[in-house]
Amino acid sequence: LNTSFWDFVKTKALDGWIIAQHGYQHLYLKHKKTEFAGLPYHEQYKKIQLGQEILKEKLGFAPVWWMAPAHSFDKATCNALKDLGFEYITDGIALYPYKKYGLTWIPQQLWRPRAMPFGTWTICLHTNTMTAQGIQDMIEFMKKNKAQFQDVSLQPKKSLCNIAFKIIWGTMYISRRL
Repeated sequence: LNTSFWDFVKTKALDGWIIAQHGYQHLYLKHKKTEFAGLPYHEQYKKIQLGQEILKEKLGFAPVWWMAPAHSFDKATCNALKDLGFEYITDGIALYPYKKYGLTWIPQQLWRPRAMPFGTWTICLHTNTMTAQGIQDMIEFMKKNKAQFQDVSLQPKKSLCNIAFKIIWGTMYISRRL
């Protein structure tokens, strides 16, 4: 147990890092790899609200960003998020932010941090399970690629590039699974 975890997260938030709520208990439903998808709206709302209350208590604020465990959520999740004051979802396949279900979606870079020539991406870090070296490696990555982390617009873009990217990525993903 890292006794300085919450202090670390508070410090990073003050340094400008975006903190996202990552579910509630990170426990998947029986026989499904989801904590939320498929549950009725009111059950999802309650779970998200309970997680939000924990973060308010520990951090002194409730993040307006959401990152679903296992990238698994549905429209009811999005409705509950919106009703609870969330503004952003860090997920989705695209090159640039877009609006859906009243929330701004910021595409998530999958699997590992990597330098990208263009686009807007987020990286999901489980800081509670990262080693000190893993955190240092991430900080070094950000320093080395500093230009990618400056002047980033979170404004949704209506872009044909987003549509093309989704089609190409989906085709590549499906062909890898066959």
